[in-house]
Amino acid sequence: MRRVLIVAYPFPPEGGASVKRTLKFIKYLPELGWEPIVLTVKNGNHRDHDLSLLKMINRNVRIYRAFTPETLLKGDGQRKEKVVGVDQQKEKVSRTRGAVKKMWRAAYHLIGDYVGIPDAHILWLPYAFLKGIQIIFKFKCVVIYATGPTFTDHVVGLLLKKATGRSLVVDFRDAWVANPSYRANRKLKRKVEGLLEKRVILGADVVVSTTSGISEDFKRRYPQANPDKFITITNGFDPEDFPSSPKDRREKGRFRIVHTGILAFERSPKFFLQALRKMIDEQPGLEGEIEVVFVGKNLRFDDNKEIEDYINEMNLWKAVQVKGFMSRAESLVYQQSADVLLLIIGIVPEEFLQTYGLSGKAFDYAISGKPVLALAQDGATAEFVKKTNIGIVIPPDNVDMIKNTLKEFYHVFKSKGLIVKRKEEQMEKYNLRFLTGELARDFDVCPFPQRKRGKGGA
Repeated sequence: MRRVLIVAYPFPPEGGASVKRTLKFIKYLPELGWEPIVLTVKNGNHRDHDLSLLKMINRNVRIYRAFTPETLLKGDGQRKEKVVGVDQQKEKVSRTRGAVKKMWRAAYHLIGDYVGIPDAHILWLPYAFLKGIQIIFKFKCVVIYATGPTFTDHVVGLLLKKATGRSLVVDFRDAWVANPSYRANRKLKRKVEGLLEKRVILGADVVVSTTSGISEDFKRRYPQANPDKFITITNGFDPEDFPSSPKDRREKGRFRIVHTGILAFERSPKFFLQALRKMIDEQPGLEGEIEVVFVGKNLRFDDNKEIEDYINEMNLWKAVQVKGFMSRAESLVYQQSADVLLLIIGIVPEEFLQTYGLSGKAFDYAISGKPVLALAQDGATAEFVKKTNIGIVIPPDNVDMIKNTLKEFYHVFKSKGLIVKRKEEQMEKYNLRFLTGELARDFDVCPFPQRKRGKGGA
């Protein structure tokens, strides 16, 4: 069985959408003749933990974790220690160490948080590179697969390719500099990241993207590259993830709308909540009949407000619940308990519509069998919802249209129940076992290093 080195900073115990795709590829690659060996971070600066994801990994998978100084340098000021009977010399050493740590922390924030080239995890790079070299030669890996974001992974992958001669497959779960969520306000950062992206694209043997829009954008911006190396492998679903008999997490008879996943920046629930407020104002009795549940991380939006600000301003606490981050298993249970699933993409600048990613959450929604209310412009998400016939697409800022659709959903729910007639022939190609097969075929066509005769051949 041939071996592939998987470079993935986002990896369990980190939770969230960034790890799902990688875990599924790792799960199914051995069936296709490829043994994955994982290189990830040892003490990563993870904000969300989901220990349940570790159970999804076969115990035979080799996982190597490279150190990063991020967490050591994280924090503010000098650490205060209460020590009884310490002499003056030890106090002096402690103050000196505190000053050094403070200086290093300042450097970390400059490099990681402010400069962020390519992202805040750049300090992991030298440790990951050295560990990757060891893994490649020890296990005779013939392909390097790097997944981003985190885009530091792509830079690590490129350096490993140059150092070892192995083939490099880079996977763009989202676009890099062409991503509308990419907010580089500094000219130097934009220039350097543009150069890094170019080096990665031209240096890789295969460039995988989750949407055809991202692939076409790469072809347009890098005409010197062989167009055949740009491959689209979408996100997808794994039927084995979904509970056969999900728990009902709602009050009987209430119409439940559920949103799972991250909301931030342009992905704002503002217009949806305005529509909900108008609907309740027009029919006050609905306030006790409808519940909206937001499961997942909620950050600040483009107007510098948070979801709680909207709920307070619109007085919607009787109808809206904010649950925060939950494990993937818990999130799927909430999806199954919904009558309607809410998918918010938000308002994206027209020049970025082509390269705006299609969230893995959309595929979970599709397999759930619940109708989807997608607030999105034309683009990958709208195309997917329409192609599979899993719901309705509405412009994200059309409050009246959102309100009227909610009313229609509610009345159908009360009268005969909501039914989704999705196009099963369209769904089949999004099964992650099938999609992993496409990735394995990309590995198969990579140029492999020639084995040397005798001992020590790689």
